[in-house]
Amino acid sequence: MLSDSEIELKYKIIFIDKQRYYFEDLTERDHSLECTTPLSLETGNRSFVETSWKQLLINVCTSYLLDFPEKREELIKYRMFWNGKYPFSDKAGNYYHKVGQDIYLYCNQTALHACWLLRELLEMFGVDLSKCKFIIHRTPFAEPPECRKHYERKTRESFKYYYTQLLKHPIEKAEQVLRNIDYLNKVMPYVSKSYFNLYLIDNNVTYASYKCKLLDALRDKYFLSEKKIALADKYLTILGDFYKDIR
Repeated sequence: MLSDSEIELKYKIIFIDKQRYYFEDLTERDHSLECTTPLSLETGNRSFVETSWKQLLINVCTSYLLDFPEKREELIKYRMFWNGKYPFSDKAGNYYHKVGQDIYLYCNQTALHACWLLRELLEMFGVDLSKCKFIIHRTPFAEPPECRKHYERKTRESFKYYYTQLLKHPIEKAEQVLRNIDYLNKVMPYVSKSYFNLYLIDNNVTYASYKCKLLDALRDKYFLSEKKIALADKYLTILGDFYKDIR
């Protein structure tokens, strides 16, 4: 069983405002980018802060084309090897966004292909990928299984300490809360692909949003009684209060 520091080192995890982020190595073509978003990119003398793959691509292209307008023709002719399509055009169209003089970028990309395209673009602009510092956010779906197990175990242990030592409830009560959360957790994959585990949501606003979605699902899809909905709300609120107090 790895320690926190060992997990962080092995998977290149960084905590920002108590949320987990990952350093992404652009020298390697990652295949596990579904349900991810960028956070920041440093390419030597340029920095980009953007949480949308589409906008990051637009910003990077726009920035580099200002200094390297001669790259326009090379970009227009560039063809993505994974699907054979041309991401750049000299004409506007659906999902195309202007990134320079008479050049438009097709931005309806998956997270996976957006990152692959980002790598290709940086290389075309002469950027050394080994010197880039790229930080992304991985939803629980996109996190490595070992990380998911580690942080779920840590959340459960931290909750028990919080509930028994700080709130002075007996251990039996803490375990009762966790059993009910475990039960509710079985429904989460039907609520969200990205955030399928209540123990792994590391943002309070996101937790509040999925708490509401889960209660709606219990009511509208599973037809639970209002009494059971209220009980589910009670346990979800206890977990939410724990998150608020530790973050």
